[in-house]
Amino acid sequence: MNNKKVRYFRDLHTKNRPLVLFNVWSVESAIALSKLISIIPTSSYAMSNFYGYQDGENMPFEEIVAYAKEMQEENSLVSINIESGYASSLVKLERNIRKLMENGVIGINIEDKIKNSNNLFNINEQCERITCINKLRKKIGMDLFINVRTDIYFLEDPSQTN
Repeated sequence: MNNKKVRYFRDLHTKNRPLVLFNVWSVESAIALSKLISIIPTSSYAMSNFYGYQDGENMPFEEIVAYAKEMQEENSLVSINIESGYASSLVKLERNIRKLMENGVIGINIEDKIKNSNNLFNINEQCERITCINKLRKKIGMDLFINVRTDIYFLEDPSQTN
């Protein structure tokens, strides 16, 4: 079922028709929105703030997984902003992505900002992280929509990045 949902979500992304998403901030807002539309994307800042945490991977990952599971409605497409993945290694990143996928998440938004710093993963590191996610998708036979985002605006001098 998840693979069909991911395919549908991916098909909504077309060149000449922008996809407008309404971010949710809580389980309640996700359930309310799911009565109107099927796409349920989260905002890390909004969720963290609503549940009493500061943004920046301070909300416990297990809470995010639990909330993602609670957001699931039969036809909903839940996509989670996981900031930089709540992982300091590729092994942890794979474990976290697997947990999300096993709990019905069909998409992620993953950033290149290193937790607790104003630095970004370099291009090779970020490519390794995306490759890790893609290998997991193939290994477990489940699809996942991956939205990769750069947080270059955190840098004082963007010209110093590669």
